[in-house]
Amino acid sequence: MKNINSLLYAGIAAIIINITYTILLAFLYPKYSHVSQIISELGMENAPYPEVFGFMEILTGCLLIISSLGIVTSLNRVSNKKTLVKVSAFCAALFGVNYIFSGSFSLPDERHNGYGLGAAIIIAPLFFAWAVTGIQKQLLFKVFHIGAFIIFIVTITIMVTFSDMSNQGLFQRLLVFTNFLWLFITYVYLLKQENNSNFKE
Repeated sequence: MKNINSLLYAGIAAIIINITYTILLAFLYPKYSHVSQIISELGMENAPYPEVFGFMEILTGCLLIISSLGIVTSLNRVSNKKTLVKVSAFCAALFGVNYIFSGSFSLPDERHNGYGLGAAIIIAPLFFAWAVTGIQKQLLFKVFHIGAFIIFIVTITIMVTFSDMSNQGLFQRLLVFTNFLWLFITYVYLLKQENNSNFKE
């Protein structure tokens, strides 16, 4: 149980670390705008500390990948849909891989976006919900993930419709916030279950 908790806490650490260095590096970037500039600009060659940004992105990615091991282990304890559990965790891991690409290759390098692997996080909630379908005690978990998927789609739709060069940073942060909020709640829920002596199907 302690090992599983440590893996899940790695995910929470990734979220906290990412938010912290994004804010700090933006503060140290003269005239940087959270509204009009995307986060990746903090790692470009003309940014004050691109090496720091790159390292922290890679660290975030590694922690997210580690946390995916906690996800698959924890969900396997309540679901007999082992393949779906693995797919769910794999989607979360791909989100981490995307961060490693982001930290390894700064814009305008096309590899910076990780070939779109991070997009797997958008459909991940559906696999989480599917993995626990039919388990009465996990009904809340299922409903939450279906709701998260709907929120992701709405957020992306709003971005595509209203985002432009003047507000692209704001909309990107809105999407990242929804992704991280979903992950954070998922980690906390699984941690709570792991620490519950009645953690059963």
